[in-house]
Formats: sequence, structure tokens, C-alpha cells
Amino acid sequence: MTSSTGLDQLLLEYRRCITSSTELLQNDLLSPQQLLQYAKDRNIRIFNQETIKHLWRIGIIRADHVVAEKEIKRPALELISADDAGIYTYLDTRKIRRRKKGYGGSFSKKSPVRKDIELYFHPFRLFVLYHVERVFSIGTNSTQYLNYPEGQITVSKMLIEHMDKWTSTQQYCDLFDKWNKTAELSIIFEPISYQEVYGSFRWSFPDDENTARAKREKYSKDVLLQIPSINTADFEEHRKDLCQNAELVDSNKLLHVLIHLTSWHREQKMKGEIGECMLFLSMAEIIRRTLERTLDQKLPEEDQLGFGQWMPGARKMLYGTDRVFDADQKVLREFLSGIGIDYGTKVRCYLEGETELGALKHAVGDLNGIEFVNLRGHFIEKRGKGLAFMGSLKNDIKSHVFSIVLLDGDRQDFTRVVKKAAEEEYIFGRYFISTPDFEFSNFSLKELVEILVAIANKDDIEGVIKEDLLSDLVGVSSSKDLFRILGQTYPQLNNIRKGERWGQELMDYAIKNPKSPSREEEGGVNNERPIIEAARVALIGRKSGYIKSRDKYKVSPDTGILIEREK
Repeated sequence: MTSSTGLDQLLLEYRRCITSSTELLQNDLLSPQQLLQYAKDRNIRIFNQETIKHLWRIGIIRADHVVAEKEIKRPALELISADDAGIYTYLDTRKIRRRKKGYGGSFSKKSPVRKDIELYFHPFRLFVLYHVERVFSIGTNSTQYLNYPEGQITVSKMLIEHMDKWTSTQQYCDLFDKWNKTAELSIIFEPISYQEVYGSFRWSFPDDENTARAKREKYSKDVLLQIPSINTADFEEHRKDLCQNAELVDSNKLLHVLIHLTSWHREQKMKGEIGECMLFLSMAEIIRRTLERTLDQKLPEEDQLGFGQWMPGARKMLYGTDRVFDADQKVLREFLSGIGIDYGTKVRCYLEGETELGALKHAVGDLNGIEFVNLRGHFIEKRGKGLAFMGSLKNDIKSHVFSIVLLDGDRQDFTRVVKKAAEEEYIFGRYFISTPDFEFSNFSLKELVEILVAIANKDDIEGVIKEDLLSDLVGVSSSKDLFRILGQTYPQLNNIRKGERWGQELMDYAIKNPKSPSREEEGGVNNERPIIEAARVALIGRKSGYIKSRDKYKVSPDTGILIEREK
């Protein structure tokens, strides 16, 4: 027994099974009219439903379910069942027959399909209709008529002669048999791997989910037991054919990968040529995933079977992994965010209070991928039961999320938690310790007074004079003392409190004046205000590759900045 014979027997046996139990399928079977519309939606131009019936009658396309009210006496239509109501169900095993004069005009040479015969086709038969349109389209150059009209007749006659000759060959018959087998291989594997490819599971009355799953599980076990006895190359030939023709329909491989990662792919809503292309790739993926369930190996993914070659390591450089369709969501986020598509949370900012929250949110805006957590001082669980904050950072590491932490330096216990996290590499991103607090770490007293005066002017509050404020606040070095004195001396400023609005006003000032006077006086290389630096790190992290960054850098326990790992 040759391997190809083994594949033929597999197709025959499980096509019988599906014909007798169509509830195994996840896709609905289509009538000729429905298949016609399905094809038109994907830019395959078939004239009408009678054309599909004629294609079936002459053997170009096989049906997946044939029902008749009277017995059909054709050996290649195998009787599967006959019920008490006189309904006959058949398996279509016909092959296209060779004709010495070819198939020109074959639609008109025989009577139409009997009216009592009902034909049903799996959507995967679109692959056959694609080839029907491709090989039978006879056309001339688009400007032939404008250039030399008589030449169009000559060229058309030559093309018809060529088609007569080709359709009289055994090669023509074998190719359509092969294209039908490619569809059938995807069809018999569809109950096994549909859910993996499309992410959904369907069943219909009278089954419920449990009975439907039990039927498919039994069917899957039976099919998978037979796969190892067949040469893998026989399966791969059909899969490669699907992938290469998908690329002929649409050559944008990167677009195909992106669509595969969307819900559109799962819901099969795509129309036009891209919908046609994605269907072929899904058929190939169904074959691959079914084979991988029983073979102890990983087969090339669909974008590797099209035209061209991938250099070693090229897919990992592009996608962050060699197995993009099997990749963890964290890895896929790297790829999608790298090309400018937001994909979940990339950066999580832990802030100690409303002021910091208001400032940072105001700086980065309402961007996808950045999440804010207001800890309100809860870095450590009560009664010493553990480090809740440390657990959150560990989850960020597992989820490939950059962590940015802003906390005041007046709590040594909080500071120890963050530095311990950096030391044990449970944080990756950046941490900022504001000494003595957020306000005075980022702004001088003079600048805070300027901000207060600006708010008072904006809110039409009278009696707030810059020089008087500076005089009254001399020696203040913490926000706690600042607001205590304001409350005692300037009751008209009682509406100005630590909170989101105060943080927004501080950030407004910082954006207009990003350099820190105190850092400039110290002569440091980086004299940005810490809050500006934190916002910049958040924005960079949103677009950065987590895996590559963490391979190269780690957070310094002493300073909170990223430092290169030792090579």
C-alpha cells in the first residue's frame, strides 16, 4: 500500500462518516445558491447556481452531501442511508472523466441535474471554485480592443484551442481530483481542529454541548489513530498548495498574520479576496494542527509554506518568536505593539496618591496600553501578612508589563519594599523615590508659589500675592507643611488641596518648564524633573519590546534606573 493510497482510504472512510453524521461539522453545509453567494462575497465570479450544478454534474466539483427522493443508480455515488420516508443519502466519490475532445461546451451536452436531487457543499469547496475561475478564465490584454480589435478574435480562438487540448488530458482530470482532495482533507479534519483555529465550538439540536463534544472526541480519536501510518509529505503537499494559492490571491503575508490574531478571523467575517485568502490559510492550519496532535513534531506554520524562504531566526526577529500562531499572548503583544498596534496593558504605573495620579495621567493622556494604580500608601499588607505590592510586581513580570513606581521617601518601609523588588528582579521598568515628597522633589518652593498664584488667578481668587506667599512660606520643605500653613493663613485657598487637579497643575508647569533648577545647579547630565522623566519612561515603555529590553537591562536597586546587565 502506497502512502497516497493510505490518504485516499482515510478520505473515503471519514467522508462516509461525515456524510452520515453531518452534525460533526462546525461549518454549515451550503446549497448551490448559498455556495454561489459565498463565492461571490469572496470575489470568485460564478455565473449562477445552475453553473454550480453543472460543475457538479460533469465531476469538476464533488458534493459533500447528496440527497434524493428517488434512488440514484451511479456507482460513484455511494448509498449511505435510505430512510422510511424514501429519502436517499449518498457519498459523492466521482472523479472527473477524461474526454478526447476536451470539456468545451460540456454544460450543454447533457440534461440538467434531476430536480429531486439536492446538493450540499462545505464552504471549503471554495478552493475548487477558485481553481475553476482561475483556469477557465479566457481573456485578452486589457487594451487589445483599443489597439487592434481583430486581434482579440484571433487570440480568443488560440486560447480556446489551448483549453480544448488541455482539458482532454489526464493532467486536467488529476488536477481537479487533487483540488477536491485538498478541500476534503480540510473537511475531514475540520471537526478535530476547528476550535483551535477559530476559537469557538458549535452544536445544534438535538445535541447539547456535552453530547456534541463526545461525538467529536470519538471521531477525532478514530481519525488520529490512522494518521501515523500515512506519509506526512502527502498531507504537507496539500497544505503547501493551499498556502501558495493563498499568497497568489493576496501576497501580504504580514497582513495575514495580523488578521489571524483578530476576532475577525475567528468570526470568519472577511469578504473579498482577503477573505478568500484567509479561508485557504485556515484550511491549511486545520490540517497542520490535526497532524501536530498525533505526530511528535511541530510543522512549519502557514506563512512559512508560501513562496520564498525564511532565513534562520528571521521570524523570531520579526515576531519575537518562531511560532507566531502558537505564541503566548505576551509575546504577540511585543510584536503588535512594535508595529504600532495597541495590545493590552504594556505599562503599569503605581502611584502613592491622587496628586501623582493626576500629574502622570495629565502627561500621557488617555493612551491605550498604560494603566494607573493608585496605591494610597498600601505598599504593604496590614499586620505583616506579606507584601501585596511585591505580588503585583511579580504578576507584571509574568505578564511582560513594565512597572513604573512613584513613592515618597519619607516612609523607609515602603522604600525597602521597592528596593528589595529590584534586588530580586521582581520589577522591570523604573522606580522614583521623591525626597522628601513629590512636590519638593520636583519643584522649588518658589515654583510652587508661582503655581499657587496661577491657580488663584485662574479661579478669580483675590488677595493672593506672590511676594506675600513666599514670605509666609519661608523654610517650608514638605507639602504637608505647605498646605497646613496655607489653610491657616489663606482660607480663600481652601479649595486647593492635594489631589488630581493639583497634580494636573503641577504637570502643566513641568511640561512648560521641564528642567529642574535644583538638578541644573547640581550639574547632572540628566536635569529633567523626575515627573517628566517618569512620563517619558511610560511613553517609551508603551512602544518598547519587553523581552528584548529585559534581556539587556535590569533595574538598579540603588537608583531605580535601568542599567545594563553584565555580559
